[in-house]
Amino acid sequence: GLISGLMNNALSSYCLNSVTSISRMAMNPMNSIEVLGSLTQVRHRRANYKEDRNPWRGTQRYADKPIQKWWDWDGMGPYQFRAHYYPNNITLRDVQRRRIFKKHHYHRSKLQDIFYNDILPKEVQEKAMNEIINMPFDSSVIR
Repeated sequence: GLISGLMNNALSSYCLNSVTSISRMAMNPMNSIEVLGSLTQVRHRRANYKEDRNPWRGTQRYADKPIQKWWDWDGMGPYQFRAHYYPNNITLRDVQRRRIFKKHHYHRSKLQDIFYNDILPKEVQEKAMNEIINMPFDSSVIR
């Protein structure tokens, strides 16, 4: 009785609301959902930038390289810790990463600009990517 009457009333009002929204969409075909849907349909030449191009992935790249002094470290391979007055060694490691970032990041960012440029030929883009791969890991922003 009472519950079925409430359910029927709620169902009929829901159906009326959905019918009115459908008729509103028929009168105004360019609603925001359709506009946003059409904006996401844009396709670019390269669909995925995150392809696996790094031949060093999963290997110990600098396993055979000798240990370098802290100030002479080029960002690749192991280095010898130095005496310091920082609270711990992690802070010293962070100082080293920032030093390498400051030294190499500008060049790396320009190479990335060349790589992501769709106008340049493929050969130039691949050469830039190979040079990026051979740079120190700490020269990247996301490192």
